Parts: sequence; C-alpha cells; structure tokens
Amino acid sequence: MTAVGEEATKGERTRKKLVDATAALLRRQGYHATGLSDIVAESGAPRGSLYFHFPGGKDELARAALLASTVSIKRSPSTPSSTVVRSRLSEGASSPASRAWICAAASR
Repeated sequence: MTAVGEEATKGERTRKKLVDATAALLRRQGYHATGLSDIVAESGAPRGSLYFHFPGGKDELARAALLASTVSIKRSPSTPSSTVVRSRLSEGASSPASRAWICAAASR
C-alpha cells in the first residue's frame, strides 16, 4: 500500500483493478457464477497478473475483494462487523456456508 501523497506503482494499480473488478462481479453475479476469465475481462488486467498477485486463485482474490469492501462500507445496523468478516475469511471460505455468508455480506 502507498502512503498519503505517494503515487501507486503499476503493480499496485493492477492489483487494485483486479480486486475492484472481483468485488463488482461478486455483487452482480455471486461467487459461483464469477470465473477468472470474467475477472480478467472486467479488470482489463493480463491473466498473468492475476496469478502473480493472487497465487491462491479465485478464493484468495475473493477474500481480498471482500476485505477491501469492508473497509469502504459505511457501518449500518445490517452491515456485519469487520471482526465477523475477518473470522469468516480466516476460515478460508472453504465451507459452502462460509462462502454463502461471504457472498451475502459482500452484496450489502
């Protein structure tokens, strides 16, 4: 991450494009309907950049998108706390229930 007043590097900008595109697609289509080719097309980033920044693939990218979304979401009574979101993400979104919960939280 860059400090205030510093310009982002090309790699940081590419990573942000991938995360932003993933967040938008997850909100629009959901986790299971979003493929890596969709993310690459939406972001305009090269496929190799996706694997460079997110070697864990779609799961790692979805976790980064959700974490980025929780930072920018205004708190409301229906918004899950960042502690709850982080605990679900630490589970690795491996269970179907965790994935469903994360998708629902991301769409709020």
